[in-house]
Amino acid sequence: MFKSKGNYMKILDALHLPKIERMIINQRFVNEVRSAERQYAFTAATYYILTNVITVGTVLVTAFHSIQKISLVPETAADVFFWLALAISIIVILANKLLNSFNLQKNFVLDKLALEKYRTEGWQYISGIGRYEKGSPTDNFKLFAGRIEKLKMKITENAVSGESGKDLMSQNSAQDLHMYTGAPMYIDPTPQDQSETNIDQQLDEATDDLEAQLPSQEVKQNTPDTPLEPPQQQSN
Repeated sequence: MFKSKGNYMKILDALHLPKIERMIINQRFVNEVRSAERQYAFTAATYYILTNVITVGTVLVTAFHSIQKISLVPETAADVFFWLALAISIIVILANKLLNSFNLQKNFVLDKLALEKYRTEGWQYISGIGRYEKGSPTDNFKLFAGRIEKLKMKITENAVSGESGKDLMSQNSAQDLHMYTGAPMYIDPTPQDQSETNIDQQLDEATDDLEAQLPSQEVKQNTPDTPLEPPQQQSN
């Protein structure tokens, strides 16, 4: 798993990139991939160990309790099974507490997703496919460097805010190309963030107007056109 640095560096040397660009890729991409690999390996090992401890421990506790209730088991052995079941129960509780306290199940998925995002972006750049199919690796270097920084920032934000990481990175390659290479022909003149903000403001205003109209409409529906007259008492 940790051989990716040598593999990436050999391929980058074959691409004949300038020295400064290879240094930047080594520092900001290859090292990030290795760090993501170590993080995922630690999270995966911890997650698998704790889940197996919980599964096996639960089965053993149930088995020991069943054996303890058998009348043919000597009293001394029954006491041993009792204390073993108690010790294993405590271990299972601690393992379950660690699993939930550190959100290992979610981090296991997020770390794997982040690692595969880094790998996919790197191999697309090296292979010249996807958003990197136009131009040489030297021409696409700014786009690749910008994508890596954006991906790293998004992963950090998800880790801090505790989001699900469902969408770690935008797939709008035209916007990224315009942002990092200055090619306005590939992007709509309206910035995406500004348009999204305008849409949110319009939705909020429409919602406020609708909420303001609802009480008056309810009163109008519940209020009759003519006032109700009190019922007349019939004279005997």
